Amino acid sequence: MGNVGQSQWKGHSRYPGPPPCSGNAEVVDYEEYVVKKRAVLASSSVFAWLVLQNSMVLSAAIFLTLIGLITYLHFVKIDQESLLVIGSLGIQVTSSYASGKESTTFIEMGHVKDVVINEAIHMQKVIYYLCILLQDPGDPQGVSEVVPLFQSSKPRLDCLIEVYKSCQEILEQRKTAPQSSGIK
Repeated sequence: MGNVGQSQWKGHSRYPGPPPCSGNAEVVDYEEYVVKKRAVLASSSVFAWLVLQNSMVLSAAIFLTLIGLITYLHFVKIDQESLLVIGSLGIQVTSSYASGKESTTFIEMGHVKDVVINEAIHMQKVIYYLCILLQDPGDPQGVSEVVPLFQSSKPRLDCLIEVYKSCQEILEQRKTAPQSSGIK
């Protein structure tokens, strides 16, 4: 059919003429060529479908991550904590979240036994935190609950000492105020 060194071309009615390539090439059959093209096209379609499915999975993962981040910022991430002590009323603890949401807790002064600095060991480290000790209604000398303050901000010990001293001054004024008014 051809010279040695020339490829053999099995012509087709659509593509009559010389072989598509010259040199040392293999025998090319048009039907085989079309089948290979269709196989490549089919594999490309499968690949495109997989990429589309993966992009949908990726989009869903990004969406869920954003929902998780918004939830974290709204309910977990505390941006600022404050403590307001009014001797005649009580203690107000306010936590401001990164989303702008605020959470406020009020403890009546009649329930407060004392304010103390507590220490704990956490991850091979000693940490200090301020606590409110609540009086036990059944036992005036007992403590019913310990309420930790500034859990998210974790201020240094020197800052806690300043807050502690201020709280103790107010608590002392509260303790001496009823006695002095009762003497009159």
